[in-house]
Amino acid sequence: MLQVIDPTTKYTDLLLQGQPGYLAAAILDTNDGPLVIDPGPTTCLGYLEAGLAEAGYRVKDVLALLLTHIHLDHAGVSGRLAAIHPELKVYVHPRGTRHLIDPTKLVASATRLYGEAMDQLWGDILPIPSEQVEPVSNDETLILGGRSVVVLETQGHAQHQVAYLDQSSGTIFVGDAAGERFEDTAIVLPVTPPPDIHVPQMLQSTAAIRALDPTRLFLTHYGPFDDVLAHLDQHDQWLLRWEGWVAADIAKADHSDEEFAKAFTARVLDEYRTAVGPTAVVRVHPDGIESSWYGLARWLRHSPTH
Repeated sequence: MLQVIDPTTKYTDLLLQGQPGYLAAAILDTNDGPLVIDPGPTTCLGYLEAGLAEAGYRVKDVLALLLTHIHLDHAGVSGRLAAIHPELKVYVHPRGTRHLIDPTKLVASATRLYGEAMDQLWGDILPIPSEQVEPVSNDETLILGGRSVVVLETQGHAQHQVAYLDQSSGTIFVGDAAGERFEDTAIVLPVTPPPDIHVPQMLQSTAAIRALDPTRLFLTHYGPFDDVLAHLDQHDQWLLRWEGWVAADIAKADHSDEEFAKAFTARVLDEYRTAVGPTAVVRVHPDGIESSWYGLARWLRHSPTH
């Protein structure tokens, strides 16, 4: 379950809904205990604990959580971990702090989307005492247990998303800012669900990642990739292609959104399977590829330039 990137940087598969190779939590050793980046939802807590144990740790040894953003697949377990370990610090974009301290609106919004599947998908979402929540700022350098981590704001997928550049390894942990990539393939899928998608900001974020010149990308979905520039270039190319497909749908307006989203999904999967083979397992965002159509449609309909 535990995979090693370098002697002090590891990650563990959280087996979201039993699906291997989809959701990863990164574990970074420090002098004062590990840092965990994107610990996942509460439903995956057992797998996180198992990964920590394999690395020689318990939850109460964790120095801090570094959240790329507060979407439940990335951060839903944070409140439970903070309750288990009252000394734990949770680092997050300033826009995410209030939702960690009082997750009422976050839970209500997610419940509207997932309905009765909420508990099965994510489990409980507990509040975090304000003294355990630490806002981060763009270009800030965090020194945690002797390890130096640079914060980079990466808006576009979410308005409260950041990436973390580990200066000792050159690995940048990007959350969803550089899409998803699976099966050790070169195929990169952008992640564009509602409500915050902003295409120019997404492109600005990948440009900002390039400017830091990292040696490696780490995707929460899923794992490390060394071909940084090729990956980012492909992400941006797909993003613009997808935006064009959705823009054409909206301009035609001859089908319902549901029909367009289903056709979009079929087109994406067809191109994916053409690239990786017809029998490949296609892993996608928990909301599905259809949600990416809706996110881009929302962006296009609200953008002043469209």
